[in-house]
Amino acid sequence: PKILIKRKVNMFKKLLSKLFKGGSAAAMNKAQPAIDPAKVYDYSKAGANWDSVCKINIGQYQSPIDWPNSKDLTLNETLKLNLAYNDMENVQVMNNGNTLMLTSDKMGGIEFEFEGKMLKYKGVQFHFHYPSEHAFEKAKYPIELHIVHALESGAPEDYQYQNAVIAVYFDDSKDTENKFIKELDLEELGNTTINLKQFMDQFDMNNFYHYKGSLTTPPCTECVNWLSLNTVQDISKAQVKMMRDHWEKYTKYPNARECCPINGRTIYKSCQEGMKIQVKDSISSSYFQKEQRNQFKKKK
Repeated sequence: PKILIKRKVNMFKKLLSKLFKGGSAAAMNKAQPAIDPAKVYDYSKAGANWDSVCKINIGQYQSPIDWPNSKDLTLNETLKLNLAYNDMENVQVMNNGNTLMLTSDKMGGIEFEFEGKMLKYKGVQFHFHYPSEHAFEKAKYPIELHIVHALESGAPEDYQYQNAVIAVYFDDSKDTENKFIKELDLEELGNTTINLKQFMDQFDMNNFYHYKGSLTTPPCTECVNWLSLNTVQDISKAQVKMMRDHWEKYTKYPNARECCPINGRTIYKSCQEGMKIQVKDSISSSYFQKEQRNQFKKKK
């Protein structure tokens, strides 16, 4: 009997430990706030019906865009991007009805040198879109990760581009599980460990695209220095489905805004090389073109 009691006490201690660390499904589910339907964006027309909430009729620098072919971009070898991210523990994953979002004040940040300014941005959150919001000559990847930053220093207070967003693309054509996504433990929403520094350190910071644009969700403010990393990550089809299932129960549609006109903007590349993977060879054929949205709606 004493041995049995001791075992039960140890089991109880382990359970308490998991609860206080946010490790149990019950504790994690309780941490999720209720979804407010009024705050779920209407993606039925991929953002084409957002004029009233975005006032996009007054803006010419909207995002996302369809990236032109690398040979048509403007080479600017003075562009510099330095990463200073951290690995973090006990970061909460939130489903806000539009996406899965991870927020932390301990993310670290980036330095971006452009137009003679060394801009220092602090990371504030990152989230996901299905399919990718940016396209490559009309082709899209299954998942696009946005790492969102807020300006800390390096520019006047009235500097327009108060945010910087790094875009990372994921391709499921090889159906290979992504270690970073797996470690986020997105199936059971709650507190998780984010190996952000380890994940981002693998990228070539000398090879990226840049343009000036907007937030891709309401209010679509034109305040973003967009930075697109040009090494595509593998992801499994099961991981893609798991992620989109979280928000599509609320949005009913893919959570990607349609591509917007470039309107004469200069699109830069930091080196001559351009994309390391030929998008039309690597992308899954099921993610081509906006017409896929209608097919998706019929399947639902």
